[in-house]
Amino acid sequence: MVLHKDCTMIKTGRTVVFSMMIILIFVFGCAGPPITNNQTVSPTEQTPQPNGQTVENQTITQNYVQFTLNVHDWVYPDKSTESVLKTIEIHEKYGVPVDIYVDDPIFQKYMEDYPGVVEKLKTSPVVVVSYHIRPPMPAYYQFDIFDLDSKSEDELYAFLKPYEENRTNLSTALVDPAPGGYQYVKDTIGYAPVAISFIMDTPEEKMVMGRIYKEKGALLGVTHDNSRTSFGENLYGILARPEDIPIKWYEKAADHKFDGLTAEGYLTSLIEEHGDSGGLFINIKMHESDYYATSTTFDPVYWNQSERGNPANVPFDISAGYTKFKTTQAMTNEWEWYESAVAYVAEHSELYVAIDNNDVVEMYRDAGMLE
Repeated sequence: MVLHKDCTMIKTGRTVVFSMMIILIFVFGCAGPPITNNQTVSPTEQTPQPNGQTVENQTITQNYVQFTLNVHDWVYPDKSTESVLKTIEIHEKYGVPVDIYVDDPIFQKYMEDYPGVVEKLKTSPVVVVSYHIRPPMPAYYQFDIFDLDSKSEDELYAFLKPYEENRTNLSTALVDPAPGGYQYVKDTIGYAPVAISFIMDTPEEKMVMGRIYKEKGALLGVTHDNSRTSFGENLYGILARPEDIPIKWYEKAADHKFDGLTAEGYLTSLIEEHGDSGGLFINIKMHESDYYATSTTFDPVYWNQSERGNPANVPFDISAGYTKFKTTQAMTNEWEWYESAVAYVAEHSELYVAIDNNDVVEMYRDAGMLE
């Protein structure tokens, strides 16, 4: 079974799941609904039942799982490309959706030198594209090189909006007169990147950027502070992508290799620690560079001595990007660990419903929160 990002194959099975959300919000609060079923079927065929009900004396509680790949390594675009394509290959193999977040610099690189990656992002039935920012976009967290704090809301809007319509110059951090930003990704892939990340420096900047992205068609917002975001929560004018358990999956690859940690054991332990009995939104996150780099490759370009909060001087030396590469064995460990998560979720649809950002949007629509 293959899950389509336009929901043509998944809507039939999930219509009941999503249509129950408005009822279940009032019954269970903001977490997603526990689901009961009497047989093991694919995630798209599950039917939710109110908590406590059983079918043929068997109760099965499910949680929602989203896989996220954050993409941003313009320093080593060939390796970035390999990671993205391999990730998509794994998800296509198991029929599990994945949300891929791109930023302006890497998308520009793909368009110039790796158009096949862009085509894969557009056409793969398991991929939903979303958007985030990284330096040198000046609104990025702890990267205020243009004294944004001194600007009014209207001034911020006028200053920042061009960054989401034009290309960002990697050396000067100014915009170039060429298509770029969120608008460029939208025009290229044929739809507005569904979710955006709020990783800006101040609440004022987040409000302005939320306004800009919403005007351009973004429907979901994501935080990066590891705090729980509930279904129905509003983030700076945009509905939150719900997240009860955020997981930086790359942090446990060594434990998987050397201590025998399994995807089943790790996910089960986190769910038990959370103390809830189902309907949780779990996000499994990777960066494309996690598979090959030991550090963030563009940090030496934009931070003095790679120290966050201490931006380097403009113009930036874009040749300074650097990282030590992981060993072949370490890279193999990362890929095995990640694929084990995708396989486990795919093979245990009685426990997990694999969803993407389009599915979350459908939940909100069925709950009457989006048109």
